[in-house]
Amino acid sequence: MSDVPLSPGTCLGNYHVVRAVGRGEFGTLYESRRGRGSFTLRGKKVDEQWAVDNEISMMNGLPQHTHVTTFLDSVAHGNTIYFVLEDCNIGTLNDFLIKEKPPEQFLQSLMFDMAKGVFHLHRNKIVHRDLNPNNVLLSAGNHRPICKIFNLSLAQYGNCHNQLDSVPNVLDISTHADLHLFLTTRCSDKFWPPEIKDPGDSFRFASDIFSLGLIFLSMVSLRVKHDKYLSKDIIYPPTVKRSSGVTPLFLCSLQDVKEVVASIVNSAAVQDLVCGMLHPTHGKRPQAGQLVAAMETFVAPDRSIPIGFIVLLSLAVLLIVVIVTWKLTFDY
Repeated sequence: MSDVPLSPGTCLGNYHVVRAVGRGEFGTLYESRRGRGSFTLRGKKVDEQWAVDNEISMMNGLPQHTHVTTFLDSVAHGNTIYFVLEDCNIGTLNDFLIKEKPPEQFLQSLMFDMAKGVFHLHRNKIVHRDLNPNNVLLSAGNHRPICKIFNLSLAQYGNCHNQLDSVPNVLDISTHADLHLFLTTRCSDKFWPPEIKDPGDSFRFASDIFSLGLIFLSMVSLRVKHDKYLSKDIIYPPTVKRSSGVTPLFLCSLQDVKEVVASIVNSAAVQDLVCGMLHPTHGKRPQAGQLVAAMETFVAPDRSIPIGFIVLLSLAVLLIVVIVTWKLTFDY
């Protein structure tokens, strides 16, 4: 865990802690207040300065987007740096799914949110490299929670060649024993792509697509285990059971993947999409933009009325009332 638990009422600069709203490998999330504003706090130890610097650099250089958390400020408290984020006080996708168990039709809207968030990162040459249900936060929307991609601690800028295809894999598990331990004890490594098994390979934009496909599949299967490291229930991706043991999907053939997906997902459109995302060959996975375009054809649009439209409608009604009142007064 990245931070020491904070009690309600704790003051961090101008921010007052209200309650803890979630927990993951990144540490604990807190709802906080400053004046009438509500914010989300997330901590990083000072001895993880490389991660702090990397994430702040990424967030400061990234245009704001509805489906990526917005970085607003940072506050030092003891040996921890707290990131101040926009209000995402519903918590993590992991915790929301375990608690609410929403139906597949509803899940498609959340999947679409995440696809648009990843597309925004990739358009800005950023490979996330750590997508998992604990690195997606939810904020309150007009009719449903809104998913926002979160935690860019391990993110890297990609190469503009080959449609932003690859970045160096700085997590070389063959030569760094400490990183090998880090990878094999974290829950998020269950959502990593086939490329990680080859120390000489690289994380690619297509690697994020594979991880996102595992998240989509896990949202529907809702396979939950208790994680001793985090002391909480965690959603895990489905696996393939063989006589030799259990095999994670990133080590499976495309045929194995198709069989698993077909046994879990009801929607034929989502089945085809997820199978493409989980293709063992990175070059055959859809790009984020293609993913968004495909989902637009089958994800039901939110029936929310834009705030701008409501404001214009209200002004129009007010104007009509004024004109009618003036005319009645004048006629009288």
